[in-house]
Amino acid sequence: MIRTKPIYLLIFPMIITFIYFFPGKIPSMFFYTVLFLVLVSFAYGALLYYCFKYTQTVDKKSIMKGEQINFKFSIHNEWLLLYPCIKIGFYGEDYTFNRQAKKITFTLGPFSHKEVNCQWECKYRGDYPIGIEYIEIKDILGIFSFYYYIREPREIKVYPRINFLTQFPMNTSYIHESDTIIKSDVEDMSSISDIRGYAYGDTLRKVHWKLTAKKNEWMVKNYDNTAQLFVVMFIDLKKNSYYAEQNLILEDQVVECIVTIVYYCLRNWIPVELVYYNEGIRMLKGRNSLDFKTFYDFMRGVKFNQDISLTDMMSMYLRKDIPKTNIILFTSNLEYKLYEQIYEARFVGYDIILIYISPKEIRKKGNEEEKSILKGLREIGVVVYEVQISDDIKQILGC
Repeated sequence: MIRTKPIYLLIFPMIITFIYFFPGKIPSMFFYTVLFLVLVSFAYGALLYYCFKYTQTVDKKSIMKGEQINFKFSIHNEWLLLYPCIKIGFYGEDYTFNRQAKKITFTLGPFSHKEVNCQWECKYRGDYPIGIEYIEIKDILGIFSFYYYIREPREIKVYPRINFLTQFPMNTSYIHESDTIIKSDVEDMSSISDIRGYAYGDTLRKVHWKLTAKKNEWMVKNYDNTAQLFVVMFIDLKKNSYYAEQNLILEDQVVECIVTIVYYCLRNWIPVELVYYNEGIRMLKGRNSLDFKTFYDFMRGVKFNQDISLTDMMSMYLRKDIPKTNIILFTSNLEYKLYEQIYEARFVGYDIILIYISPKEIRKKGNEEEKSILKGLREIGVVVYEVQISDDIKQILGC
């Protein structure tokens, strides 16, 4: 059947040539027979196109990166017709599902159905269409193809992995001190915003004595109008120039580092301000683990498509003269301008941690400029983590 189409393309000119030079009943019979077969085959294929039915189901709507999803579909033939060739194409055939979603071709007999169960690993975080993208139906001669496109596919949300850290080195001298209060110089002692466990540096006036006695552990009150800034995180969303799949691998490693640190901070009642650029400086704020879902949803779908560098973003943000605090930088791009911006921030009193996700494994070679910058940053007191795209984030950040 695969060779039928080129054969007909070869036969037709031969028959027309034969009729032209040798007119008569027999050449005409050959021509009309071939033409009739083609028309009948086309009509049969069109009939097949309108008669089939399909169903598809996905067992989950959201999963974590690296987990598997179960996808099931079936094609039904409820007529006394033979489907000589049906081809199924799937969304994510390239690399979204680790090239597991390969095309399927089969024949379907009268009053029968074909059911297929698939297990696909979701390799990258993000929001993806999943399932059948198109159904291709061939006519009986294999000359024509009739495509049925699925315009409204199933959707799946793939969340980044979370690595659970037991410790992360940050300067705790900023925690719960009055000189870090933003937007208010006085706490509203009459309005409690939440209650949390005791952390080093809390004063006795914040202890919730009744709850402490009841739970037999130290509990502390937070009050309204006390936006205590403890850690500011900058995300570099500048687009990279690698191949699409390489960019995804690199970006996912950046995202998982961010999610890991954000989860650690919020779980330990450390307020977080996540700063990024998207048509201007944007911020995402959280105070405790109840706010983590907001960060998690954002990091699932964040796009690395900006032209603004991390250097420029830091410069714009730090002009606000924010209180001295911990700053954590997440980037896969190093340049001397960034070194100079970090040096200025260190000079005025900020504690800085740089988490550099290195593209060295993508480039397959080192970079002397990067080595020089990282060495210089360590010399001025910046805590530097160099994470390769194949590294276990928990081992690198948790040490």
